Amino acid sequence: DRSWQPVNIKVSKSSFLLKTKKSMSSKFPHGTIFVVDPNIQPIDGDTVILHFRKNNIYTARELIIDAPQWQLKNITDESQPTPYLASEHRIIGVVIEKRFFQSR
Repeated sequence: DRSWQPVNIKVSKSSFLLKTKKSMSSKFPHGTIFVVDPNIQPIDGDTVILHFRKNNIYTARELIIDAPQWQLKNITDESQPTPYLASEHRIIGVVIEKRFFQSR
């Protein structure tokens, strides 16, 4: 039964699972499950779940930290990173594990 999966890593009580969208399939196969922890401070190279305040859209981005600048890289293409702006973006959590389960 794939409804319940054990977690072998330490997570906070507010951690959650998130299934990838089809649009992410070039980087993560459709059906990949992210284990997301909102209580972890992101570091350079982390995949983060991001909220675009203006459009009310949620998506995943790679965080690039080149102090003092934070930038967001699209995970599905090689476009230029965009600056992280707290007025426009909010990091919901850090992806701490990626899991893929192939269905029959």
